[in-house]
Amino acid sequence: NRLEDTEDVGDEYDYGPAPESCTVTSDGACGTVRLVEQGNLAGSLAASLEVEYVLKLPAAIAPGREKRSEELVDCSARTRVRLTHGSPVVEVEQTFDNRASDHRLRAEFPTGVATDTLVSDGHFYLNRRPIDQPTGEGWVQPPTGTCSQQGFSLVEGGDRGLAVLNRGLPEIQATRDGARKPVLSLTLLRAVGWLSRDDFGTRRRSNAGPTLHTPEAQCHGEHRFRYAVVPFAGDCLAAGVPSLSDRFRVRLLAKQGVEDGHVVGGEGLLATTTGPASVTAVKRHDVRDTLVVRLVNLADRETEETLSFGREVRSAWRVDLLEERLEEIAAVESRSLPIALRPHEITTLEIEFA
Repeated sequence: NRLEDTEDVGDEYDYGPAPESCTVTSDGACGTVRLVEQGNLAGSLAASLEVEYVLKLPAAIAPGREKRSEELVDCSARTRVRLTHGSPVVEVEQTFDNRASDHRLRAEFPTGVATDTLVSDGHFYLNRRPIDQPTGEGWVQPPTGTCSQQGFSLVEGGDRGLAVLNRGLPEIQATRDGARKPVLSLTLLRAVGWLSRDDFGTRRRSNAGPTLHTPEAQCHGEHRFRYAVVPFAGDCLAAGVPSLSDRFRVRLLAKQGVEDGHVVGGEGLLATTTGPASVTAVKRHDVRDTLVVRLVNLADRETEETLSFGREVRSAWRVDLLEERLEEIAAVESRSLPIALRPHEITTLEIEFA
């Protein structure tokens, strides 16, 4: 979770470094470390360490936009790292008081994994992109180095890997350290003052939109970022990284009710029990008193996923996106439903309970 801060002379579309670049990191920053939550058998099942320190950053880009200014401002930072009993997820809550302008703040994670590929969560798909990008010589817009993501990005190789999960942080970059091993850099904050500009080289000095001054895009003030790290063995699908990411992003909401014996507790509605498939939607049918479940096979091979239910299933159908029935699946008076999925297939099911 090393913080890395570099100037940004770009705009709201693209990052741009200055001709005289200057990077500030949290290395050697003095601060305090304290235990804010301690797990024990009689109480909490989690423990947290909190670190507070100050980053001294250049106040803004200097006139001429060639380098950062000499004036420094104090930006307080607080990092809370949390471990929970029985969970492989290392949760991070990063607070940062941004008093600087024209810069990009990122959190870095060395991985120690031998690979040439960055894997990122996409739309019903795991995007696999090369870590070493082309130079883009002669391109209208050369590659920026960064990649888009939804819930997570990871590297894997040699039967191990490291994933970085996030909540609402859509940009990541994989670079290489001195040993040629990937370092994942998660963008936390980009502070810029213009919707679009045409005076930085990484976009061939071309405009992407109107040149409008947008001072609030400097994002001054306190920000709180939530993300997590997951080391895993084997490949990411076998390790359940997509499921861990879903559970990290969308917390289980629990509410104390009144026990009247009407509903038996202790059982879940549904669960996937085999295969690399991921549940992307669960809803009630718009017309019928049935359940709609959408699945995607994230692997590039055929698989059979088994859905297990907390209630008896009377009937099941494959349906289209309009929830119209296509074909019936044999599943009468059973609590499990095997579903064959082709590589990368998205399928929607309608479930009728007994």
